[in-house]
Amino acid sequence: MHCIGNGGFFMWWWIASAAALAVLIVVVLLSSVRVRLKYYREGENDEVDASLSALFGLVRLRYKVPTVELKPWLNGIRMKVAPEETSGVLPELDFAREEIRRFVQRVRKLIAHMKNYKRFFADTLKHVHVVELRWDTRFGLTDAAETGMTGGVVWGLKSALLGVASRWMSFERLPSVTVTPVFNQPTFRTEIVIRTRMKVFRIIAIGAMLVYRVLKRRGGWIVWLRVLLGRSPKESTA
Repeated sequence: MHCIGNGGFFMWWWIASAAALAVLIVVVLLSSVRVRLKYYREGENDEVDASLSALFGLVRLRYKVPTVELKPWLNGIRMKVAPEETSGVLPELDFAREEIRRFVQRVRKLIAHMKNYKRFFADTLKHVHVVELRWDTRFGLTDAAETGMTGGVVWGLKSALLGVASRWMSFERLPSVTVTPVFNQPTFRTEIVIRTRMKVFRIIAIGAMLVYRVLKRRGGWIVWLRVLLGRSPKESTA
């Protein structure tokens, strides 16, 4: 009987390990990153619920923003953020108007130092698959005629927004949209739920394309590096 020596055994072990690793990499690349966003508003109360899952549910992140308080425009925005299943006092985040202005300025600086950024964003959104989109609105005014007229305006606005979204993203099923008027009673409640997915290999390809477009823009990588490291956009030069 022919016996496999130590060298042959280790060779087959490495081949089997490499094959198993290759299969694992392919499975991971073909898996999806799923994002679920929910926005709910009733009266003066807002709530945002965001969750992300990847690697077949092995990676899960979820955060809730139960209060989004719009401060006077000169002061900025205040939010209370709570991770999943957090109890007690919620941490409060304040964003002054100047901080928001600087953030927007940095984002614009990054976008300006990408080659053909419009094409990049269009190609990225094309690979976003919308698994579910549900938008329910219930409202009422004291006057029945005004309620009916406003309902038509809301329907038109929703239809226009969905038409724009369908041009940029892929919908796996028809969106569910409702507008329910409540006559002779002032009330307002709206809920938007959107679930999306994107393949991991697509995300990696998008990241690689982002790096490519930044490098193709003259001085782009310098600006991106400085901005991401916290340098003021005014200190960055193309």
